[in-house]
Amino acid sequence: MPLCPNYFTTSRAYLVGISNYECMPLLNTPVKDVTDIKNGLLNHEFEEGNIKARLDATKTDFLELIIQMQEEVGDRDRVIFYFAGHGMAYPSDETPAGYLIPADAKKDDADSFIGMEWLLGEFSKLKCKHFLLILDCCFAGAIRWGDIYRGAMFDQVKRIYREKFNRFVSDDSKAWQVITSSSCDEEAIDGLLQLGGRGDVNTAEGNSPFAKLLIDVLNGKATTPNSFADGIITATRLYDYLDSGVAEYLETKGLSHKQTPYYFPLLRGEKGQFIFLYCAQVADPIKELLPIEINNPYKGLASYQNKDSHLFFGRERVVKKLKEIFFNREKISNKILNDWKIMLVSGASGVGKSSLIMA
Repeated sequence: MPLCPNYFTTSRAYLVGISNYECMPLLNTPVKDVTDIKNGLLNHEFEEGNIKARLDATKTDFLELIIQMQEEVGDRDRVIFYFAGHGMAYPSDETPAGYLIPADAKKDDADSFIGMEWLLGEFSKLKCKHFLLILDCCFAGAIRWGDIYRGAMFDQVKRIYREKFNRFVSDDSKAWQVITSSSCDEEAIDGLLQLGGRGDVNTAEGNSPFAKLLIDVLNGKATTPNSFADGIITATRLYDYLDSGVAEYLETKGLSHKQTPYYFPLLRGEKGQFIFLYCAQVADPIKELLPIEINNPYKGLASYQNKDSHLFFGRERVVKKLKEIFFNREKISNKILNDWKIMLVSGASGVGKSSLIMA
């Protein structure tokens, strides 16, 4: 039984791969990367009719695809947008201006590019529940300055329990996350206009090193299966695998070229995680998830209630003393206390005042 309808109405993917440019260097791998990623997504409950691929897309093609996304995507959909091609960044005194380069772009005409800031603005109009943006291009990390984003903190737990998975995919938990194949190279951005491809080194399969790692994950062929041993692939687990894999690839090939994948969640994202629901190692990963054996007894700033009596205990002496003071004021030889009708409990934030009163 498919798992996707339980959490999402439709799984959609929009893939752009540009190898052939009119006025810029040709690239070897993007078109094949898109084709292979499309096939990999079929393993994860993405139906072929909901995977839209634009190869060697012009700026007009790009804009039409964005409009199509905005018209199709529903509020309970999960959506992937993937781009492979040239990336560019202009120098700036404040934040770098990043661009994706369509097939018909003119090298010295920024109006013929696709601005990353504009692109994120268009994506923000989508109503989807989960959104994952993957950019495989030069200077891809510049997109972090195109939108207010949350700190790049992410969950690196080795095991995902049932409760955590339910939180990731609940209707109250949005997931808006970005993974790029490279971070923003400040030295290059501070110089003159920089133009770059994705390197001259291709794997034997004809994919970029970054895309090859992504495709292996989608096809259940990750070289370190323990990364997804429980059958759950989250965006942050995926990023960790891609980051480690790119570094290992460059080291193995003895390349001095530096490429550092980057991850960050957009501000619109909440407690969710973009999740690929199937993995080759486990037929039904959700069914196999274990519940948390012992719930975390610490509730942060939330107060303990009656139902939490099994967690909050050991306050009998203090509770007894408070009751004596409050209900037996007439026995206390202190006129001020006898006249008071209200008891004030004070203390630093988080020491347990509310929980003590509930106790």
